[in-house]
Order: sequence, then C-alpha cells, then structure tokens
Amino acid sequence: MAIDETISILVTIPGNQEIISHGAMNDDVCEVLRKLFNPALKGVEWDAVLCSLAAGDAINWTNAKLAIDQLTIAGASGIYLNKRASDVGQKRPPNVGITPETKFPEGVSEPSNRRI
Repeated sequence: MAIDETISILVTIPGNQEIISHGAMNDDVCEVLRKLFNPALKGVEWDAVLCSLAAGDAINWTNAKLAIDQLTIAGASGIYLNKRASDVGQKRPPNVGITPETKFPEGVSEPSNRRI
C-alpha cells in the first residue's frame, strides 16, 4: 500500500532587489559597495563612508583591470604581447621596434622634461 504525501513549498522573490552584476557594465568601487551594503543604511553620511572606503580600494580595481587586459592578444602590450602571441605560435620578428642605439637619428637630441 502506497502513501501519498505532498509537500507545498512557497518561494517568494522580492521585486525590488537590484542585480549585482549587469554583464559588461563596469561599476565603480563605490557603487559596488553600495550594492553589497545593507540597503537600510542610507543617506549622505553613509554614502560618504562607503565612498571613502572605496577610495582606498580603487587602485586595486585599476590594477586588476590592467592585469586582465594583458591576458588577451588584443589588449596585451610589451612582454605580455610576446607571451600571448607565443601561445598561438607567433614570434616577434627580429629588428622590430626601437633599440637604445637607434632611439634618435643623428642630429635629433633627446627631448627634455623642461617647459619653454
């Protein structure tokens, strides 16, 4: 003899909850902290606290974005471009670029940092 038991589960999704990540949009650090912070704590004072916390972390976000750019051939530069190209079998041709010996042609002096 089989026993029929049913269980009802009610799931409620709040309609006013904001999405944390909007895909390709890049939020600044203060906006991300605001999304992750308790929404009940609001006002200009709390915004100032969050933005001051974010100011110290902004350099880390910038460094992370710059590091991520070096992971693809399209965004890489310098030695990272050499490494990304070598991953797909490409090699930098010899004598490409400016060597210290050929930096400035004869008759052209190095530019100075002084203002005229």
